[in-house]
Amino acid sequence: MLLEKLDRAMKRMTRLLAYGGAVALLGCVAVTVVDVTKRNFFASSVFGAVEWVQLGIIWAAFLTIPLGFAHGSHIAVDVFLARARLGVRRIVDVANMLAAFLALGACLWWGFEQARHSFATNELTLTAGLPLWLFWLPIMVGTALSALSALVVALIKLAGTTPGTEA
Repeated sequence: MLLEKLDRAMKRMTRLLAYGGAVALLGCVAVTVVDVTKRNFFASSVFGAVEWVQLGIIWAAFLTIPLGFAHGSHIAVDVFLARARLGVRRIVDVANMLAAFLALGACLWWGFEQARHSFATNELTLTAGLPLWLFWLPIMVGTALSALSALVVALIKLAGTTPGTEA
């Protein structure tokens, strides 16, 4: 029961963040369209367009990745396990999710110091002068939520339950 509630909460949270990622991607499209239009018709451009698009892509990517972990729909190659018994597949799935949790946790641990440094020193991008912590924020949030999602999926698979897909 607790795992099912946790699973639903993670799926709901990751879905909301993914919507934010989609909005960021739409922002990238808008900046690009305006920049191309200005270049073709007005002989000018959007100041810092490349940096704004890079920022949007980072937000889009790192806010949508946790959704894949929460739903267990990330890319996996299971050629060797396709014919294995259910118990073997479950053990491998749990091991994979725990490995993902540990790897993402390590990325979060090592990335936090760099993110903190960028914030503390007020590092800026070269052209538009955007604060670099704006680039680190979605990386840290997305990585943390991906790690938590991987852990929840591992616990669910370890318990042998199959929660609903609603969220």
